[in-house]
Amino acid sequence: MRTLFSVFLFLVSFVSYSQEPEVLYVCMNDGTTLSFSLKGTPLLTFDAENVLITSQDANASLVRSEVNKFYFSSDGPTGILSAVMPDAPSIEGDCMAVDGLVPGAAVNIYSANGQKVLTLVADSSGTAVASLASLERGVYVVEYSGVTFKLMKK
Repeated sequence: MRTLFSVFLFLVSFVSYSQEPEVLYVCMNDGTTLSFSLKGTPLLTFDAENVLITSQDANASLVRSEVNKFYFSSDGPTGILSAVMPDAPSIEGDCMAVDGLVPGAAVNIYSANGQKVLTLVADSSGTAVASLASLERGVYVVEYSGVTFKLMKK
């Protein structure tokens, strides 16, 4: 009965996936992940103790109790044609500069307790520059354009 239920879940997840999946991922309890191309049309079979995966590319026999989950993915194009990633900030002494920003973009600096202590605005060339001299020693969080990092002032 349990085997039948496992096969049913596998088939339902396969059919309900909205985009044509290209890869079957098997996540193991030890944290490793195995991948199998669906282009080779792998065959999954279950017995009392094992999951057997047979395809043109590979064959695997996995102990069922060591398998955490299965999932499918389309590793093809994401539809994102281009992405702009800001450059990493440069820090020299008490001066921090962030290049590669959209003009007018904000760079926020927060104290360790979450209080905003400084906001920088990128100029027309996409650069935000600040003096960190007014900040006390400690750990700060710098956030801009979806990038967050920790800054330690000594």
